[in-house]
Amino acid sequence: MKRPYVQMSNNENIDQKIKNNSINFMKWLPVLLAVISITIVIFVLYNQGLLLPEWVEWNEKENRYFLGKEEFNITLSNRITYATLKNEIVWKSNNGYYISDFLVGDVDHDGENELLLLFWKRGSFGEHLPFWIPKNDNDWSQHIAVYKWKESYSYRLDPVWVTSKLGIDVASFAMDEDGVVTLTDKDGGKTEWYWRSWGLVLLKEGEREAELARTKQIRETERKLTEAAGEASEEVTISFCAAGDNLIHEPIYRAAKKEAEGESKYDFSYVYENVKEYISAQDLAFINVETLINDAFPPSAYPEFSTPVECGEALYEAGFRIFNLSNNHSYDQGAEGVLSTEKFFAGLPADSLATGFYDTKDLYNIPIYEKEGVKLAFLNYTYGTNGKEVPGDFERRVILLSETELIREQLTKAREQADFVIVSCHFGKEGSFQVTDEQRTLAKALCEWGADLIIGTHPHVAEDAQWFRTGDGRRALVCYSLGNFVSAMNKTGQLTGLLLSCKLVCRPQEGKKSEDETGKETGEDGKGNREKVEYTVSIKDPKLIPVVTVYGPYYDRPQVRFLSDYSRQEAEANKKNYRDSEYSYDRILKLLKENVSGEFLDLSGVSE
Repeated sequence: MKRPYVQMSNNENIDQKIKNNSINFMKWLPVLLAVISITIVIFVLYNQGLLLPEWVEWNEKENRYFLGKEEFNITLSNRITYATLKNEIVWKSNNGYYISDFLVGDVDHDGENELLLLFWKRGSFGEHLPFWIPKNDNDWSQHIAVYKWKESYSYRLDPVWVTSKLGIDVASFAMDEDGVVTLTDKDGGKTEWYWRSWGLVLLKEGEREAELARTKQIRETERKLTEAAGEASEEVTISFCAAGDNLIHEPIYRAAKKEAEGESKYDFSYVYENVKEYISAQDLAFINVETLINDAFPPSAYPEFSTPVECGEALYEAGFRIFNLSNNHSYDQGAEGVLSTEKFFAGLPADSLATGFYDTKDLYNIPIYEKEGVKLAFLNYTYGTNGKEVPGDFERRVILLSETELIREQLTKAREQADFVIVSCHFGKEGSFQVTDEQRTLAKALCEWGADLIIGTHPHVAEDAQWFRTGDGRRALVCYSLGNFVSAMNKTGQLTGLLLSCKLVCRPQEGKKSEDETGKETGEDGKGNREKVEYTVSIKDPKLIPVVTVYGPYYDRPQVRFLSDYSRQEAEANKKNYRDSEYSYDRILKLLKENVSGEFLDLSGVSE
């Protein structure tokens, strides 16, 4: 008997489809859950580094080594490295670093041991990579890090060099008594690596003996320079100081207007009156002018600064003679702001020099300031200009730190033309006390290319300083961030800055004379006086002197003072004026001691 046809309603059709889909879904649900579970497990294992290659040798070891003048117990256990001093763990390797092995030895040939780590981590150091290296924050990669012991450094072991990528699969590494590092790859192949002034480089066949000879020559040059330093000579000593960001917010120019009397519109002299005596006593003083100083635009504050010219006059009266104009606010008022600012500084007495804007038609015109016959080159670079640009046909511009080839060529010319090369770098991470890998890598490169002294600005807080030994035997100093010299910011770190103070010891180069403008070699002038002598300049007694910005209720009368002239009682009384519940004299000291090496931090006269 034929089954009668029954037409289903639309609703019945929909219900049947839902029922069928539900059956199918339940059928495949276990498979789907299994796939999701496996994916999650793989993801977790990958992130935990548990899927790294089988050929990796995970060592477990412990021994005693000298780092600096101290003997440490160095332990590698469960992929973590520890440094123990007098039964106290004073350092351990970074979280996320999976250590497979370590070495201790004098890899950089300075007479003291360093700690080398062979490790894996995800990515190539992320945002801290130099701008010219492609970023990779996902894949696991292998690296070598070199650490140096610093007794006064808050992190105790300072990473002086870290690879961004090795390029070979390293199963093990070793170092011989000459400081040559041998890497053995997973297939048993061996390569030799050697420290060349600011990092390990691959030695090609036949290069080993040449590198060892070069190192020996550098150390011999250092020995001779040290001996010469103790001998009497016709040396010239220049006392030099450098200040950080002169950051003129509205409360500062508002107070300067209130301070003014008579025909003057503004009087900024009160801002610097407490440090004027010290600054004026220096042979040469540098400052980072963070805001455009001009008379073409009315005063304005963040985000587009404009500062009255009376501020520039007060800086000059306070003793500053070198003015850096290159920073992220250089283009705040466009081309007219640049021209007006340069016009103002050009009108100051001839013993001053404002640098930072370069002629687009002559980017290799090196700014040189001559003091006591010694030629000092001043070069200035910034990480950016807050996205602002001046017109394409404008003939003045700043140079960005990403323009590495141009910078390298400028530094080469500066070394040829000057006795000493000073570079100001507007770089780093705002609000961060820690030096980034990007800052450190770039600083090493700049020193190797020709810089003798690097003055860092921009983070608005104090950062550490560091010596670098260059391939040609020079000893260069880097001050990563001097912080704010003066500002109307309101956090403890922002209200605390550093003033670099040092001596530039300039010794005549025996048998070397420069040429006069006609190309004629100059020497004795007929009266026994030496003219245009070339000098070897070294930095002596560098100190980072703490300064603080102090202001009253409602930002009344902001001014800069030395921390040594500031008391606990004043700090406690001023706490209510700042938007930092943790502000105190002791917190100021704590931030300084944690982030600035005792080798450089000068707390003379400071109540500890």
